[in-house]
Formats: sequence, C-alpha cells, structure tokens
Amino acid sequence: MSLHDGLLKTVERAANRFEMLFRAGDTSTGYFDARLSYHNVGLSPSDEQFLRYAAGRRDVELLYDEFDAADTHWVHRLLFWYQEVSVHFEASTQ
Repeated sequence: MSLHDGLLKTVERAANRFEMLFRAGDTSTGYFDARLSYHNVGLSPSDEQFLRYAAGRRDVELLYDEFDAADTHWVHRLLFWYQEVSVHFEASTQ
C-alpha cells in the first residue's frame, strides 16, 4: 500500500492516541482511505501544527513516508513537498 500523493483528510488526538486519515491511490488502481492510528505518541508542536494545517487541503500532498525502528519505539517519517514530519510511537499491545 502506497500513500504517495495522498491527501491528509483528518487529524485527531485523544489522550495517548493520534490518528490521521489519508486518501490515496490513482485513477488506474483506484482510491482508498487509510486510517493510521498511533499509541503513546511523541509529536513536536510544530509537526502537529503542520498536520492540522494540511488536513483537508488539496494542495498539500504526501510525497514519501517510511517507518524506522528507534531504540525503544518506532518513527513514522512523512515527507510533504515542503515539510517533513516525524511521528514517534510505541507498538500497541492491543
């Protein structure tokens, strides 16, 4: 599943959970919605502010994303055309 050129539709934060909903795909393969849910999140205020700004905008597309393992957690890096965002999180035990 690729989120390339995906549009961020919504951003939600509740207690220790953070969620983003992306719409991605293309005309040849079809479009889909992907809800990403993170637990025990570490997100800088500037990264969260950018994600809230980008939500619902048609002119801010996701170019690339990757997951990396860090010492005690995971990092989801998202590269938009002029901003990189890093979401630090723990694996869910549920």
